[in-house]
Amino acid sequence: MPREHGAWGMLIVPWLCSAVLAGRFDANVLAGLVAALSLFLLREPLIVLARQRWVWRVRKPESETARRCVVAELIVLAVSGAWLCWNTPCTPLLALAAMAVTQTAFAVAMAVRNRQRSLLLQISGAITLPATALLPAHAAGALDRSWPWLLWLALAQHHVAAVLVVRSRLAILAGKVRRPPRLLSMTAFAVLLLAGVTALAVGTLRRALAVPPLFSAAVHLVELARLRRPANLEEPIRRVGFRALGNSILQAAMAVWAAAPLAAL
Repeated sequence: MPREHGAWGMLIVPWLCSAVLAGRFDANVLAGLVAALSLFLLREPLIVLARQRWVWRVRKPESETARRCVVAELIVLAVSGAWLCWNTPCTPLLALAAMAVTQTAFAVAMAVRNRQRSLLLQISGAITLPATALLPAHAAGALDRSWPWLLWLALAQHHVAAVLVVRSRLAILAGKVRRPPRLLSMTAFAVLLLAGVTALAVGTLRRALAVPPLFSAAVHLVELARLRRPANLEEPIRRVGFRALGNSILQAAMAVWAAAPLAAL
């Protein structure tokens, strides 16, 4: 599964989960998704323009296309943002926008330096992209309740763990690791620690909320165990990606199930 497909999933699935829990699919909820997607789409043309400004020595034709894309996406972002500010409280939106803009700027800066595969960048993306779960909750006036934040935490935990597992697979495939078993053990410990802390944090409010992070730990530990067999390293990356997508959707469905009683209060 291409990397950008995973990013789209990290944006849309949390938004959909939150909309289901909020019980709303009105214009405000859709405007939130449009704003989030337009800001995300700004990354690629901004990267092109940044490279034109600081890296490339000659003018390239894709720069003009990128400039037109930036203008179009900024118009869509401005319209959807204005709609949201007119129909919902602006202060929470400004906080979410600041986080999204910061992540976008970070991604552009790292791309200009050819560090798109930075672990810090990937982890920060795994945390910030699922924040779209807060948009339907905001439209429903539920940001002062616990369930939107718990949903964000549960989904972000799963995606961070996925980043660690994928990085381990790629490092072994590239031959960058002298002791693969040691790397796998360290990654397994990090996945368990992350899931354990998340389960303890959310389980104090509702025990069922501990199920999604524990499920996340289980599926990622299985993936790490598979990497101990050389034959499994030859598995097509597309198949691995679709399995990861299925696990992500299943974990998100569990998070919705676990948070539903809190959303219904």
